[in-house]
Amino acid sequence: MMKVRDQCNKVSAFFDADGKVLVDNEEIDYVNDYDKSEGTIKIPDTFRGDGFRLSATAYDNTGHSVTTETPITIKNDTEAGKTKVSLAEKIRFFNKDVVVNISAADSLSGLQSVKYAVVQGEETPKWDDAVEIFAGSSEKPGAESFEKTITVNKGIGFTKKINVYVMVTDMAGNVDTNCLSEDHRFTIDTDAPEVNVAFYDRDDPGNDTAPVTSTGTTDYYNRAKTVQIAVDDANFDPEKVKIFVSRDGGKETDITKKDKKLDGVTIGEWDNDSIDVSFDCGHTYYIYAIAEDKAGNANTVSDIKVNGGRSLTFFFRQ
Repeated sequence: MMKVRDQCNKVSAFFDADGKVLVDNEEIDYVNDYDKSEGTIKIPDTFRGDGFRLSATAYDNTGHSVTTETPITIKNDTEAGKTKVSLAEKIRFFNKDVVVNISAADSLSGLQSVKYAVVQGEETPKWDDAVEIFAGSSEKPGAESFEKTITVNKGIGFTKKINVYVMVTDMAGNVDTNCLSEDHRFTIDTDAPEVNVAFYDRDDPGNDTAPVTSTGTTDYYNRAKTVQIAVDDANFDPEKVKIFVSRDGGKETDITKKDKKLDGVTIGEWDNDSIDVSFDCGHTYYIYAIAEDKAGNANTVSDIKVNGGRSLTFFFRQ
């Protein structure tokens, strides 16, 4: 907008950069208000940056004229800033607080605001409840870039895969949103797997004959038994389950390892979250399992739940 302290008869203007005329108005619209006149010239939004010059000439009713030249820096910004979101670590299952990297950039009008929201599953962010981590109006108005790490607390209580959304608003009001890519979305799990041990007769899987006698921590059976080990965990990983067996008081052996065989003991294959271990008669056995989930949580031996109050030490009579 141009203002002239006079009654104008005609106003013309041109807009150039580096000597090249970009907008040429031989005569532009203006409004006279007593001894003042105002007129406007439209500059396309594709023109932005430094080195522009506006030259305007106003003519009054007596034929006098005045020309003014004004250097102009234009921050005409129709493009939203860009933001990036990524995990600080390569793992995707956590039992601890999770660090997320956030960056934003806008080289035209600069940054006004950066917010983030944490959601689970397919939820969409509620931006009214989002956390603002950069406010250009109070911190650094028009900053071209911004970087920050945020921490998602392990106690957030989400059971589904977690995503982090970021919204960046530039000084011209343009908005861009972004979120973690599919392969960067993560799970927080702080609960150890639950290990359950159940017994049934090896030759009659539908039956579980009770021990003949129990002495101390040892159960005595007069028939061969199969032990079923089941792991209850949302992020179960069969590759991280160890099943230890000792026979007749000997060394404990992790029978899940293919190269670790134990005479009289046969281990099956995982069926979803359970596996069977069968024992021959004539020996005393001790068995327990340690399960670790994808987030690194593990049970202890004392956590194992055994059905029917059975003992993890047992003797099979021939």
